[in-house]
Amino acid sequence: MKAIQHEMPVVGDAFNLAPEKGIDIDRQLRDERVQLARECSAREYAAKMQRQLAECPGFVGADIAPSEQSASRLMLDPRLVLDAVGWLKRRFRVSDALELHSTGNALCVEIAPRRRGQTGKRQVRFGKVEQFKFEGL
Repeated sequence: MKAIQHEMPVVGDAFNLAPEKGIDIDRQLRDERVQLARECSAREYAAKMQRQLAECPGFVGADIAPSEQSASRLMLDPRLVLDAVGWLKRRFRVSDALELHSTGNALCVEIAPRRRGQTGKRQVRFGKVEQFKFEGL
């Protein structure tokens, strides 16, 4: 009886089983569609947040995150910061830390949208509040 592997010696030439590298057009188009959908949803979310934050007293500007899963930074007028934080706390989760903006004429605070039914690890975590102690006071 003959060995099975020796019955068809030319099969190696007929079927090229060596890996070939090239561009997968379907995958590339799918990735582009996913990226475009992400960009569109990020623009829609930013526009929605801008409309909502325009009503906030003392709102100067914002660095809005691309999605609801991450925190956004707001710039607030220092004269109206108490009113603004009270307004924000009724609508968003607000970080306890206030920091001075690099230009020096606004205070920054981090906010995240409230999501019902999500607690623990799924919620956005803000950075730890730094405590400062001034010498000589």
